[in-house]
Amino acid sequence: LKIGLFCGHNSCRELIQEVLKKKGILERDVKKVIFRKGHWRGDMHILTTDKNEIVFPFHHFSTYQNLHIDSLKKCMHCHDHTAEHSDVSCGDAWLSYLRSDPIKHSILITRTEKSDELVRGLRREGTIYLMGVEPEIVFESQRRALLYHKAIEARSRVGEWFGYKIGYPSEYENTSRWNDYLSAAIALSNIKMSYNSKARAILHLVPRQILFLYLLLFKLLTNF
Repeated sequence: LKIGLFCGHNSCRELIQEVLKKKGILERDVKKVIFRKGHWRGDMHILTTDKNEIVFPFHHFSTYQNLHIDSLKKCMHCHDHTAEHSDVSCGDAWLSYLRSDPIKHSILITRTEKSDELVRGLRREGTIYLMGVEPEIVFESQRRALLYHKAIEARSRVGEWFGYKIGYPSEYENTSRWNDYLSAAIALSNIKMSYNSKARAILHLVPRQILFLYLLLFKLLTNF
């Protein structure tokens, strides 16, 4: 059974190293990193070799990640956010009305008869609790990431400005909108700067509060 995760993109090792550095944590002292734990956005938990646990808000890491700072280059080529070729895929339910719910919800999509039978069996046994939702609810929970991934034609065209060759399937031809080009320019320029030592140093010197405003602009452009 192929189980896939919803995935925005992955980051280079250097990003977590930079966050640890900002927190005054030596990499050699780290035993385990829990990237996100708790309700909604959650906190990062760093477990050290001397059995201490350092906790700070996840957005101290995700602000950089969501702006594609220190993103892996190969993620520029991906147009599949929800693991469309898996038997079953799952991820977070980012729905505003669930924010105050005491239980952190996830979304599970069955894509094959085999996976559907298995999940229904687990539900009958009481192993998992499920409630059915319409596809529109799934889309709404992943709106920005889905729109960004499917705008690969815009990433391909903008990528040429930065020296990146990004191919895409023919069905995405002539599907891009003006906001797709702007969001692609933000993401790809940040990726490009991340692979230049001087530009990367400047990016990480920018106060996180300023980057958060930059992130709000990026989220706005990928929200419609």
